[in-house]
Amino acid sequence: MTSKQGNQGAVDFYCLSPDGRYGLTLTTDAPVAGEPSRAPLAWLARHEFTLSDRTADTVLWTLARRCSTPRQTWVSSRGEAAVLTGDDELFFVAPEGKPTGETSVLEHLEDDPEFSQHAESDSNGLLWDEAPIGYFFDFDGRSVFCLRPHWGTSLGFDVSDARPLEWDGSLVEAAGRAENQWVHARLQAGLDRIRHRNGCSPGSAIDIGLASELAWREGITSAVPLLKSLETACGQPGKSAQTPALSTGLADPSLFHPCSTRRAAQEALLRLGTRPEGRPVYATVSRDETTLPAHPRPVDWEDAMKDIRPGMDPGEVLRRVGTPFFADVIPGASAIGDDVPPTSAWEYDDLGQDLKPLTVRITCKSEVVDTVERLIPAPWLADDYRTRRLHREGVSLCMTGFFAGDFGPA
Repeated sequence: MTSKQGNQGAVDFYCLSPDGRYGLTLTTDAPVAGEPSRAPLAWLARHEFTLSDRTADTVLWTLARRCSTPRQTWVSSRGEAAVLTGDDELFFVAPEGKPTGETSVLEHLEDDPEFSQHAESDSNGLLWDEAPIGYFFDFDGRSVFCLRPHWGTSLGFDVSDARPLEWDGSLVEAAGRAENQWVHARLQAGLDRIRHRNGCSPGSAIDIGLASELAWREGITSAVPLLKSLETACGQPGKSAQTPALSTGLADPSLFHPCSTRRAAQEALLRLGTRPEGRPVYATVSRDETTLPAHPRPVDWEDAMKDIRPGMDPGEVLRRVGTPFFADVIPGASAIGDDVPPTSAWEYDDLGQDLKPLTVRITCKSEVVDTVERLIPAPWLADDYRTRRLHREGVSLCMTGFFAGDFGPA
């Protein structure tokens, strides 16, 4: 799904069916005064949904509906539509443009024991996933829609009436086949766009990230060739993809700029037991906004890592072992008003001799290397913190336009 800001403040959403035949456009009008929705920033407004047949260049139907601003939309290869609103209501529209039913996603998710571990409350309401996966598939003579948050829970609904389905037995098997097809289709589509259009849209960049994550969560090893191709096809991390949280105060470099699609492909390869090439997932930029050369991982990476010692300059670390796979900032513990530099944590991942992921974590404090730890097994295998951060950062970079590093030739 892609979005753009309209001339009158409206936001237009657009998504395609898997086969590319149908396009669903959403036009959002001004919020309805005096009718707040349940989510504080999910404005209640009048929306128009328009389904077009792109092969015939014709509009099939237009549906007007008053609801909170949609978060995501999907359309099937038969022309069925699914819409997830800001109030976490999910509703469906038949191919002829008639609404078939709606349901509250939260009512079904709240019974999931993992839900409380991933849901967060803030001024926007209850946040549980910025971009859940959604797909249609056929089962037992009916059309089913599956909504799947990033942590793996699957919710199945009958598209004809929005009725929830028991997620077990043969339904799970059918969904597994559909997910396998979805992963391959999304990765291939993203790869084709990068190769043939010399770029990648925000929507396809998000799809690459979601498909990469689903590939390793479900152990879809047949996706490894596509993931390896994506790692090499993605462009160098770009200047506009700045991550402010990684502005560590280092003299050189001071900023890391991520390439979210390459990083998603590399993580999936690691978790599927395949060593990535190690191409850089961050570019580095100095304080004067000068883009510095990307630091690739050296061939003798493990030997080079043995030479990293406390007290070393972080810039020297980058020159010796390349940019990390993941960089985070641990705020300095200080009284209000004290100027205490944050502690930067850089994580370098690889596969051991047993093909199990391992991590070397380097922390930088007061602009020098503080600690170097070799962690086996890699802590992120059991802790969802980093995966969650990467998921949210990738979606955020794409949706806000900070995604230049994901596009263009390598």
